[in-house]
Amino acid sequence: MAWQLARALKHLHERKIAYRDIRPANLMLDDSGVLRLADFGGTARSLRPSGSGSGGDRNSWPASPHSHSQPLPLPQPLTLPLRAATPSWRWYQPPEVLSSNQYGYAADVWSYGCTVAELATGKPLFPGASEADQLLRIMKFCGLPPYDPYGFLHDKLSAAGAAAADTSGGNDPKQQALLVRLLESCLRLDPNDRVTMDDILVSPYFLACKR
Repeated sequence: MAWQLARALKHLHERKIAYRDIRPANLMLDDSGVLRLADFGGTARSLRPSGSGSGGDRNSWPASPHSHSQPLPLPQPLTLPLRAATPSWRWYQPPEVLSSNQYGYAADVWSYGCTVAELATGKPLFPGASEADQLLRIMKFCGLPPYDPYGFLHDKLSAAGAAAADTSGGNDPKQQALLVRLLESCLRLDPNDRVTMDDILVSPYFLACKR
């Protein structure tokens, strides 16, 4: 599922489109197990005439993920969402969006990391009660000492893995470590330090697992 989502976002980014609302409630599976993205009302094309970059320039995108005047005419699947709608989209938004409304491809990478972490653990990674609380949770993870995102993610996935092992009888620590590294590379404070979808698709995690 994480592989399919990364491929979908790569496809959009290559066409200068930022999805801007990646979260479990917008992911759907059809009867064949193919992942579909729903709710394209928040997508936006880059306003830059050329070049991709990280997409962090506020002048390169419409100001809000729900305010651009011409939504992309993309089909919406008639399938059920993977998870029910969450109280707020803020749980999956990066700090640059919450603090200064700067959108871009790197924001999708952050949201991808939050979403994959939630699909792996069954719980939101940063369930902020407000925008201020959301930023505080992110800063504790990324920007305030002790700075240990690897340890934070490892603990989250270890707890989820132990619970899964109790019910399914299996848990792969090597795959878990690779997933932690992948998520850490997505969840970096500076948008320019985050990996791209191209990087994600050739990450050791995906190279080591059967797709």
